[in-house]
Amino acid sequence: MPSPKRILLFIYNSYRDPIVQGSLFRYLIRYKEALGGSATFELITYEQADYPMTDAERAATHEELKSYNVCWNPIPYHTGGALILLKKVWDGLYGFRLARRLHRVQPFDLIYSIGSIAGGYGLVLKRLLKTKLLIHTFEPHSTFMADFGYWSKQGMRYRVLHNFEQREGMRADYIMTGTDRMINQLAEMKSGAKVFKVPSCVDLQKFAPNEQARVRVRKELGIEEKQVLLHLGKFGGIYMAEEAFDVFKAYLDLESDDFSPFLLILSPNDPHWIQQQLDRIGARPEQYFVGKVGFEVVQDYINASEIGFCGIPSLPSQVYRSPIKNGEYWACGKPVLLPSGISEDDQWAENRNVGVVLKSLEKSELEVKMQHVKQLVEAVGDDLTRRCREVAIEYRGIQQTDPYYLEVFGK
Repeated sequence: MPSPKRILLFIYNSYRDPIVQGSLFRYLIRYKEALGGSATFELITYEQADYPMTDAERAATHEELKSYNVCWNPIPYHTGGALILLKKVWDGLYGFRLARRLHRVQPFDLIYSIGSIAGGYGLVLKRLLKTKLLIHTFEPHSTFMADFGYWSKQGMRYRVLHNFEQREGMRADYIMTGTDRMINQLAEMKSGAKVFKVPSCVDLQKFAPNEQARVRVRKELGIEEKQVLLHLGKFGGIYMAEEAFDVFKAYLDLESDDFSPFLLILSPNDPHWIQQQLDRIGARPEQYFVGKVGFEVVQDYINASEIGFCGIPSLPSQVYRSPIKNGEYWACGKPVLLPSGISEDDQWAENRNVGVVLKSLEKSELEVKMQHVKQLVEAVGDDLTRRCREVAIEYRGIQQTDPYYLEVFGK
């Protein structure tokens, strides 16, 4: 019997970041519990101020992770403001020293990174530690930033990350990516990696229709008779900001004697800024709730809604992106309102009648599509729930990753 593999999880996010909680940790739990995997893990995360933890919470997290043979090594995160590239270098050097020290204690068989930034660090570690590299959620993040207008393609940040992404695509041993378009691009690059198609997959036990949770949350919020549109997540950055509220206004404009639209906004953004935007669109206090909830209960709030909103702008680069929230909405039996050109989600939404796709954010388009939203919301019932759930299982179910994890982690 070969000895269990030892794997370095090098993650340029906080442990409590939804990217870690919603994807990486779910995969590890499944690998250990459902597949009986024997690999052991060292987890390095970069802890940000946006995700604070008390000493007691850190201690509890260490113990929880130990039960899955994961040893957690949290380190500080530095970014933003002046000298951002130097801060990234500093973060990298700090992490490299820690990884090298852990490797000397017991060598790693594989480095596992999520996203192109962590993948760039992983590429350096691959050479430094002379081991294999898996990059999960491989996407052209540099192109995202240029598309959103944050970076110039002539700028240093774009050129550095874009160069790393090209190298990652060519030199990683394994790549997990969410879309056929990214797979085709890697093939055109003549990537040397073994590529797996892994859209952002969902824990189908956690995210599932739950009528009891729906009734409880709606009663707590006083929205039993409302038709609820849920926005879950950030505004700004690589998500819509002010323009999301133009969509919300079009939804609120559906109000009539027999239709009471309501916005359920759960976001880590500044609530004062959100309130300013709600005031701008003329939303009344009885038409919305603004708050923030933990990952452990987010499925209850999805169940409390009628439809989920995907606030990702329809930009050319977003065809490579696989937003996990859409899978979570569908898994809970809820349709999705989303822009066109987002991963392959728009095709699934239209072809399986589990969502409404916005071709633009023009007022005329919003008015027409909101009538479709109203029809879908009013059709909420067992048949729609079943269709949404079937799409989640077929397209976003976490079980589809089982053979890939057994291949790269070992039994």
